[in-house]
Order: sequence, then structure tokens, then C-alpha cells
Amino acid sequence: MKLNFVFTLLIPFVLSGCKKEKTCELNDSNFAGVFKVRSVVYKNSATDPGTDDFLNWPACRQDDLWHFNQSNTTLQEDAGALCYPGGNSNGHWALSGSTVVLDGQSGTVISFDCKNTVIFFPQTTPNTSITLSLIRQ
Repeated sequence: MKLNFVFTLLIPFVLSGCKKEKTCELNDSNFAGVFKVRSVVYKNSATDPGTDDFLNWPACRQDDLWHFNQSNTTLQEDAGALCYPGGNSNGHWALSGSTVVLDGQSGTVISFDCKNTVIFFPQTTPNTSITLSLIRQ
């Protein structure tokens, strides 16, 4: 009898822990926010494993914040360690399905979970690409 009572008390806790996690739909509202760059992988051929150019950026650029505003404008903020000459830059973004256009360059969002975003940008030279990874702040 005691054992049944204990199980009866535990069932609601066990069931409440089994809720499905919310999925994050890719749309303008969820995409907008402030991000930091995590990596910028450049591939110069289809078989190239890629090189993370972000590792070669100066420290003053690695800590910058990228604002994707609700108004479809962008602000690249020279945050943290300031570069010389410092300064922010503005631009535009647009999202349609999984296609994102950043300052005129079209890419495909290949991963998005509201915290981490990965965008694939094919380049004009055949088989070259840049894959940009961002993390929401």
C-alpha cells in the first residue's frame, strides 16, 4: 500500500518532466536579435574541409555584436575591445523561408534553434563558400 502511494505521488512529477521542448520556427521575429560570430568557415573547393577565418580576425573584431533589428536593419557594433579606427557599420537583412539576404548577399539558413544560427553563403567562384555561425547573446 505504501509503495502504491509513493508511485501515485511520483507520477505527476515524472509526466511533467516528459514535456516536449518547444521548437523555434525560423521567421523574422525569431531571427531578429543580437549575436556574436562563432566561426566563419571558408571553403575554396567542394572537397576542402574549410578554414575558420574567424580565428585570424583581430581580437577587437571577434567580440563585436551583430544586431539583426526587427526593422530589417543591421548594426555591426564595435563592442568590447575597440578596433582602431573604431566604429559601427549599418546594413540590411531580409528573410524568406530559409533564404536570408545580408547586405545583398544571399545565403541559406542551414541550422536555426533561436540560440544558434548557421548560414551557408555560396560565393561567386564555383564550389567556394562561407559558412557563418552565430550565437545569440
